[in-house]
Amino acid sequence: MTEEKQEALDLGEFAQTIAAIDRVETDPERHLSIQIDAGVRDAVNAAKASGKKAKFTIEVIVEPHAGSRIQLQVTVKSTLPKPPTSAVVLYTDDMGRLHNADPAQLKLPHTSQLPAVPTLVKKEN
Repeated sequence: MTEEKQEALDLGEFAQTIAAIDRVETDPERHLSIQIDAGVRDAVNAAKASGKKAKFTIEVIVEPHAGSRIQLQVTVKSTLPKPPTSAVVLYTDDMGRLHNADPAQLKLPHTSQLPAVPTLVKKEN
């Protein structure tokens, strides 16, 4: 059985353009290739974890200048699904403080000292 070699997507000239932009950027953390890799990875992981769509966008603005000169402004954006949040029910007192139990609820005296109720286990024959 032969194993097929998996190759990365060939983006041709676009990849060369990204590499050219990266060569000009002095801060490696701001390299466009790193931003794109991280954005795609984050979108894939968020979509897999949430089961919802994630959106990753590369916006390229091309501004012409004199002669053959152009300016490229590249923005990388992600719209990731938000993780689910849980709601909690709390109670407030007259001062606006939060409590796990209703502070207005009367408490039975000595309930913490009650003995445990035995559990009956029915044996089957």
